[in-house]
Parts: sequence; structure tokens; C-alpha cells
Amino acid sequence: MFKKKHTNYHWKKFNPVFFLTFAFFLFFNIEITKAQNIPILQPENSNKPLFTFYIPNAFTPNGDGINDEFFGKGESIVEYDMWIFDRWGAIIFHGKDLNEKWDGKANGENVQQDVYIWKVRFTDINNKKHDYIGTVTLVK
Repeated sequence: MFKKKHTNYHWKKFNPVFFLTFAFFLFFNIEITKAQNIPILQPENSNKPLFTFYIPNAFTPNGDGINDEFFGKGESIVEYDMWIFDRWGAIIFHGKDLNEKWDGKANGENVQQDVYIWKVRFTDINNKKHDYIGTVTLVK
């Protein structure tokens, strides 16, 4: 695990794909008081993430029902866009929703086994915008 300014990056192994996890945390103390400022409840720091986002670095669109589509997954995301680019920078997929998944096709045709570039832009529940760029390997 690497830490940088309250940002945690976790690599998780998931049959047989590795996921990059982004989880951002906000730490705060809350004190609930009665009418005469007598503390009723003083919970410890909260470790609940502001949002989470997961995306794999490989997938296998071979029709076996396992890792056949490439997509990001997350919580507390209100707006989302994902672009897939070929090695020449041409957009071969654009999804405007977390539920839209790339099936390894461009213009209705299967693409070759290769490394593709993805870009994700989303807005979290606090209206903060996030941009991430990475690569995904399409394995046949």
C-alpha cells in the first residue's frame, strides 16, 4: 500500500486480473451535546471513504463469461465518462455511465490483442472532479 496525502492505492488480485483501487478518506471528529454543552457522544475518526473506484488492467473478451468486458466500478460517483484509445490515439469506445462496458470491439469488429489506453473522468458526491489515465491489456 502506498500513501500520499490521505490517498490509498491498493493492488488487489482478482481472477486473473489485477485491480487498481482508489479510495479517498476524510477524517473528522464529531461531538454531540445536550442543551448545556454536556458531551453525549464523541466518536473516533471516521475511516469511511469519500468515494471508491476500481478498474482492472487486463481483460479477456473471449466469450467464456469471465472478464469478458472492461469497466470501472465505484461508489459515491455521480457523473462518469470512460474513453478507450488505440495506440494511435483514436477513440474506439466512449461510455457515459458506470454501467457501460467495453466488449473489446471497435465499430462492431473485434480488436486485436494489444495494450489500450483508458481515460476516466468522474465527479464524486462532493462535486469534486477526478481524472485518471491508465492502460488495459486485451488478452485473447
